[in-house]
Amino acid sequence: FPFLVKNIFRIAKYSNDPIIILDNEGNISFINLAFLNLLNKKPAKKESITLEEIIEFILNNATNKKIALQIVEYLKNQVKEKQNEELTFKIGEDKKSYEVEISPFTEGDSLIGSLAIFKDITSYKKLINLLSDQSIRDFQTGIYNQRYFYHSLYKEIKRYKRYKNPLSLLMLDIDNFKKYNDTYGHLRGDWLLKETAKILNESIRDGIDCAARYGGDEFVVILVNTERKKATGVAARIMEQYNKLDTKETSLSIGLCQYREGMTADSLIKIADNAMYEAKRSGKNLVLKN
Repeated sequence: FPFLVKNIFRIAKYSNDPIIILDNEGNISFINLAFLNLLNKKPAKKESITLEEIIEFILNNATNKKIALQIVEYLKNQVKEKQNEELTFKIGEDKKSYEVEISPFTEGDSLIGSLAIFKDITSYKKLINLLSDQSIRDFQTGIYNQRYFYHSLYKEIKRYKRYKNPLSLLMLDIDNFKKYNDTYGHLRGDWLLKETAKILNESIRDGIDCAARYGGDEFVVILVNTERKKATGVAARIMEQYNKLDTKETSLSIGLCQYREGMTADSLIKIADNAMYEAKRSGKNLVLKN
């Protein structure tokens, strides 16, 4: 590769991104130190690295096997145009994300090889994930916000229509919160909101149900694949844990509604909300509605 030696090798050698260059027979003509580090190989052994070893590494460590197989195909069969894929490797406890770019090399009208660059985007992905997570979290309590609640509820109603699995909704309100907040100050009020959010998260199934702050001192809980009897048990558990808090001046009112055929998201919320206010007015703490 006389052209590549002059224009690519020098840059690729010192790149922080893993790079390999293949000839038109599929042999490795160049592999940089960053790629050797990714493979956990010593520089002294770079002459013995084969494409088969790289393929084995990709298939064994990629978190997405479908994309890994696609990249392998690009490496084994010379590409005629630039290809881009995003791939994450999990090695031990570490995860590294890469934007993989595989480009053809031509000299005149002849295809003479291909260049594969694994651009490290791990930090970028972490930032994107952080920003994405912050956009669906309530800043004050750390649990999901109203926006994410609606997104989840619409999704679970669609799931219900397909599979007919039971779905229940809890609406919760902290009674006398304003008086408590005015009496003891905003720091204590913030503490109560956070403790309530913590109780909700600890009372539901992680990754299945959804607890969110609806606004002010109101919270909501989506209970997936949960009929009314089990939902009542969850509500009772929440109430029990809340009553252990050092807040005798406040209490928790909960409204519960199980989704029924023909309900919309808004009608489900309205019924649960009305049940919650009925609990608040009557002092029953928990009211069930269908």
